[in-house]
Amino acid sequence: MWELLSVLGALTAAGLLLGAAWGVARAVYIYLLPWAGPGDAWIRAQGAWAVVTGATDGIGQAYAHEFAKKGLNIVLISRNMDKLKKEAKEIERLHGTDTRVIQADFTGGLEIYGAIEEGLKGLEIGVLVNNVGMNYSPLFRKLLDCENPAQTVSPSTVSTNMTYNAKTGLLVKSPQDWAEQAVHTLGLSSHTSGCLSHAIQSLDSQVFVSGGVDNA
Repeated sequence: MWELLSVLGALTAAGLLLGAAWGVARAVYIYLLPWAGPGDAWIRAQGAWAVVTGATDGIGQAYAHEFAKKGLNIVLISRNMDKLKKEAKEIERLHGTDTRVIQADFTGGLEIYGAIEEGLKGLEIGVLVNNVGMNYSPLFRKLLDCENPAQTVSPSTVSTNMTYNAKTGLLVKSPQDWAEQAVHTLGLSSHTSGCLSHAIQSLDSQVFVSGGVDNA
């Protein structure tokens, strides 16, 4: 009996060690070796345009600039036309890519999607960053269960208006720093925390993003 228990204990310990080693290896591959990803050419091959909702502030704004740096044209969707036009001009000035703006207030219900669909007609869209959102609570909450979580990004605290512009540091990232790292995870998995420090905070070893990105 004791010999059997010893064997079971050894097998359990080995399994735990292998699991830990696998988690560390995945984290290193996804977050510390950005050159191991498919690269900018792969991203551009998915389509000439990236669509970013909530694109005039915070994470959405940072994503728009990161994809423009990689040569994608950007569709910016937000509710404030003045801010949309200003951001579009800034992206074109800094990165030399084309832009298109669509004004939409996502609190307006399903009726907004007709105008969005019309504004996207004829575009070869390779990436969607579905970033627009509202703050329900200043406290941490788990990501809602989804039937299809592919296309999902679950950051920890990023310093934006929604987090009351929290002071950046080891655990809190600026939108620019976070998005720069998050974009490197494209094509490596279907769910990501975006950066290594956030992955450690969420204790999530399965972090990765595929083809199109839904930023929840």
